[in-house]
Amino acid sequence: RAVRPLKIKAWNIQLSEPNVLVLDRPRYRIGNGAWQPETEILRVDRAARSALGIPPRGGSMVQPWAQKPDRTHKTVPVELVYTIRIDTVPAGVIELALEHPEWFKASLNGRPLDTRQAHEWWTDRSLRKVPFDAERLHSGANELRLLCDYDAKSGLELCYFLGNFGVKVKGAQATITPQVTSLKIGDWVKQGLAFYAGHVTYHTNVKLPRRKDAHVFLRLSAFRGVGARIFVNDRPAGMLAWPPYEADITAFVKSTPCMVKLGIEILGHRRNSHGPLHNAQKWPVWTGPAEFITTGNQWCEAYQLVPCGLLKPPELVIKVAGKE
Repeated sequence: RAVRPLKIKAWNIQLSEPNVLVLDRPRYRIGNGAWQPETEILRVDRAARSALGIPPRGGSMVQPWAQKPDRTHKTVPVELVYTIRIDTVPAGVIELALEHPEWFKASLNGRPLDTRQAHEWWTDRSLRKVPFDAERLHSGANELRLLCDYDAKSGLELCYFLGNFGVKVKGAQATITPQVTSLKIGDWVKQGLAFYAGHVTYHTNVKLPRRKDAHVFLRLSAFRGVGARIFVNDRPAGMLAWPPYEADITAFVKSTPCMVKLGIEILGHRRNSHGPLHNAQKWPVWTGPAEFITTGNQWCEAYQLVPCGLLKPPELVIKVAGKE
């Protein structure tokens, strides 16, 4: 057998959905109380429920749709202010993805956002998208303000900006950067796709060898994702979901040698967008409600993200019939 790594400086890429900026650290005010410093949104949710005198949400709670009607219907105003840091202002339409946008009054840099314009959902039917023009943003610090009347059936969750931009993370701080159009081999989290939750297709042109007594395989020696799909000349050539992560692409070799368009789609997941994002254990053996609300030495102030993408160069493997 012969093995040839595909040593390419930068791969052109295509994203299956917009990039993601997670918004989970607002400063906040409950009722007429004092403004509190920036903290994680699920901690704000617990503070709001404490102010109402109701139990915190968790794995043992009665789900909202099964709760008995609250005849007193106690509410408390909760105001959230998110700081959005921008190095390079993106272009086009940005969408604010927000659970139950009808619950909130919203403004961006002092100008109202009409939450009634919420349209398609993203990842969950309750998580609706509110579009706005990116021209409303500016370089430096931007301010998103959300106000709601919190009650027993409410719940404060992460919200998101979706659009054509990059995102870099340093510690607990995220910044919008230029749009990502290419990737080097290695973790895409560190290359502008910190919270990205969709699939990424890596593209290149490659010359395939041809031998009558051999088969040509594409092997992914190291990647992180749910799985991978291989395309040759835009045609499906294999799904890779378990070792040895090889696809037989001999059928696409038509001549000697043969230049083809190769696509490697790494199937992403929602771990870096939906969390847990502040659990000291990067790879918890179990993920339930308790893993999202950690304290003490189980709390991690910085974003705890997992690697994704092609971590080592893919390889062309030539196998001669009857030999290993």
